[in-house]
Order: sequence, then C-alpha cells, then structure tokens
Amino acid sequence: MGAGRCLLLYGLTGERRSARAASQVILRHAGTISHQHGVGLDHREFLTAEKGPLGMQVLRAACRALDPDGLMNPGKLLEPAE
Repeated sequence: MGAGRCLLLYGLTGERRSARAASQVILRHAGTISHQHGVGLDHREFLTAEKGPLGMQVLRAACRALDPDGLMNPGKLLEPAE
C-alpha cells in the first residue's frame, strides 16, 4: 500500500473522537501512529497498542539507559509513572 497519511485538524467539534477513531483504524490495519516528528502527546495513548508489552519494555529500558535522570522531555513519550 505504501505510506499513507491522515491529517486531522484540531479545534473542531468532536476532534478528539475523530482522532481516536482514526488512530484505532490505523492500528487495526498494522499502521503506525508515529510520523517524522515522533509520537507526540496526541498519540501517546496508542503507543502501547502499537508497540506491545515487549516493545514498551525495550523503549523504557532505552530511555533509562540514555536519560537516567529523566531530563529529556519528561512525560512526552512515556507516562510519568512509567
């Protein structure tokens, strides 16, 4: 299929529901919620669904190894409690 993109404009009524529905469809079809700018706060809630438990374990381990003090964009990629 190639790379597909979906642009959702925020600020419209129901925008969050639309974004959530679009993200769920993307994940159901083995697409990715990330893009050239990363996951971002808008898609963070879908990260675990895309990466799975092992992927999240690897991501947390990489973050701990590369940023042990948690200084680089805290709370942007992983939930603060993670």
